[in-house]
Amino acid sequence: MDTVQKLFRFLDESPTCYHAAANAKAALTAAGAVELRESEQWKLEKGTLYVVERGDSALVAFRVPEGRTIYDYTFEFNKTGTRAGTCQDGLHYQAPNADGFEQEDLGGTLALTDGRVPLTKGFFDRALTYIFDQAAVGSVSLLLDGKPYVTVRCDDFPYLGVWSVEATHPFVCLEPWYGRCDAEGYTGELKDREGVVTLPAWESWEKSYSITIGE
Repeated sequence: MDTVQKLFRFLDESPTCYHAAANAKAALTAAGAVELRESEQWKLEKGTLYVVERGDSALVAFRVPEGRTIYDYTFEFNKTGTRAGTCQDGLHYQAPNADGFEQEDLGGTLALTDGRVPLTKGFFDRALTYIFDQAAVGSVSLLLDGKPYVTVRCDDFPYLGVWSVEATHPFVCLEPWYGRCDAEGYTGELKDREGVVTLPAWESWEKSYSITIGE
């Protein structure tokens, strides 16, 4: 069975995100992936393929490169896409508190040099999650040895969430968002909350981003 036939079969067998997640996880575990649970502490081995399921509808799969840790990465922002060349010296971010609510005094500006900043130990002590706002990020890459290891292209997304739990879950998430966590103390209506997309009845809306592995 060639690659195209395998793709069509996967699509036929995956009418919902739940089917897609289950089928993808089955394929990964059949290929030797080790399943991890977010509720448990992880002990990762270099070179091993891992898969994490969230909400029965999404998967994160990753392999820890031999001899590498997340501290070998450098972030690179806006080298491609509609925002290419912008915000090369800094990016504004919002941040949540420990209860998951956006808290104004936890936000700030992440300093960049030519659009780059290394991922050093304690990087996520400043912000549990960096919520880059103002639609300022059109692309973000994780560089390894100065070359793109993975790139997310997210033109016109209002937010980009970047997070990790360094101590127990040492991977990096790059997540384009159209919404974000509620602000601490917000008491207004849902329709007026920052980051909410509203549509008239019977209307549809879609948005996409791309992920490139390697250069």
